[in-house]
Amino acid sequence: METILFPAVDLGVIAPMFTIFTWASVLLLVDVFLIPSDSKRFTGYLALAGVLATGIVTLMIQVGRAVGPGTSIPSFSGMVVLDSFGLTITWIFLIIAAITIAISINYLPQHNIELGEFYPLILFATGGMILLGQSTNLIMIFLGIELLSITLYILTAFFYPRFTSEEAGMKYLLLGAFAAGFFVYGIALIYGGAGTVDLLEIGAFIAAQPAVVPGVLPSPEVSLVMIGGGLVLVAFGFKVALVPFHMWTPDVYEGSPTPVAAFMSVGTKGAAFSALLRVLLIGLPGLQVFWVPVLGALAAVTMIVGNIGALQQTNVKRMLAYSSIGHAGYILLGIMAANERGTEGFLFYILAYALANLGAFAVLIALEKRGEMAWSLDDFAGLWRRQPMLALAMAIFMISLAGVHPPQAFLASSWSLRRRGKVGRGRWC
Repeated sequence: METILFPAVDLGVIAPMFTIFTWASVLLLVDVFLIPSDSKRFTGYLALAGVLATGIVTLMIQVGRAVGPGTSIPSFSGMVVLDSFGLTITWIFLIIAAITIAISINYLPQHNIELGEFYPLILFATGGMILLGQSTNLIMIFLGIELLSITLYILTAFFYPRFTSEEAGMKYLLLGAFAAGFFVYGIALIYGGAGTVDLLEIGAFIAAQPAVVPGVLPSPEVSLVMIGGGLVLVAFGFKVALVPFHMWTPDVYEGSPTPVAAFMSVGTKGAAFSALLRVLLIGLPGLQVFWVPVLGALAAVTMIVGNIGALQQTNVKRMLAYSSIGHAGYILLGIMAANERGTEGFLFYILAYALANLGAFAVLIALEKRGEMAWSLDDFAGLWRRQPMLALAMAIFMISLAGVHPPQAFLASSWSLRRRGKVGRGRWC
C-alpha cells in the first residue's frame, strides 16, 4: 500500500490573500443577509476594513518572517512564494483597492447602482492580483488571471442598464476568453517541452540545454518552450493592453463605471506585469536573447501608438485609456532590463502610476458628483473658475502622468499663471 505524502504547507506565505479572500466571502454573506438595501454604503466601509486587516496581516508576516532582499519562502510545493517582490507588490495592490473602494462609496448611489456585491468583487479581484504577484507556477498564474478577469467582466458591466457598460462588459469578456485560450495553449506547449509548469524547473531545464543563439536551430523541446512562451506573451499583451493587442481598452474604459476603469487601468497592469516579470526572469532567462528584442519592439510601438492615440481623443476616459496603453510600454522597459534595478524601477513606476492615474479618475468622479459629466475635454473649459482645487489636482495628476520633473512642473505652472495674467481669461483658464 502506497503512502500518500502531503507537501509541506506554510500558511503564512498565503496569509495576505487568505485574509482578503476570507473577508470578501464573509462580506458577501453579510451584505446579503444583514445589511439593508438602503445601507449598502456600510458594505463599502466594511470592505475598507478588510483591506486594512489584510494590510495588518501583511505587515505582521513581513516583520515576523524578516522578509528582505534575497529572502524567498516557498509553500504548496513551490507554487507560491513569499519574497520582498511579492510583499511590495501586495502593498501596492492594497493601496489601489483602498483608493478604488473609497472613490466608489459616493459614486455608486449617485448613479443608482448601489449594489453591495460591488465591494466583495473588488476584494476578490485584489486577491487575484496578490496571487499573481506571488505565483511561481504557470497553473497558479492562470488561476490568478482568470480570478481577476472574471470579477472585472462583472464590474465592467455593472452600470446596468446603461448600454455602453453592457457592451464594454461583453467586449472585455470575449477578448479575455480569447487571451485565456492563448495562455492555456502556451502552457500546454511549455509543459510539452520542459515537462513541468514550475518556473524554477523550466529555467533549470533551459539552462541544462545547449546554449540557444539566434540563427541556430534549437532542440525540439526548447522550440516548444519558445513557441509556448510566445503564446503566453500574447496573452499577457491582451491583459496589459500592449499594441497590437490594445483595441479593447478605450471602449471598455469608456463604457465601464469610472471607479472600475480606474481600478482596471492600474490593478490589471500591475498584476499581469508582475506575473510576466516572474515568467521571463525565473522561467525563461535562458531565452533572453530572443524575448528582449521582442519586448523592445512591443514597448516602442506601444509607447508611440498609445501617446499619439491619446492626443487625438476628445473624451477624457478614452484619453486616459490610450495613456494607460502608452504607460504599458514604459513599464515594459523595466522588465526588459532583466536585473535588480529594472525590477526596482518597475515597482516604483507601478506605484507612482497608480497614484497619479487613480487621482485623475478621482477628479472625474468628483466632477460627476457635482453634476458635471466631465468626459469631454470641452467640459474642462473654465474649470479653474468653477472648481479651482479640482482643476489644480487634475493638472498635478496630468503633469505626473506626463513624467514632468517637479521643478519643471513648477516653472511651467508659473509661466502659465503669468501668461493668464497678461492675456486674460483664455478658453482653458
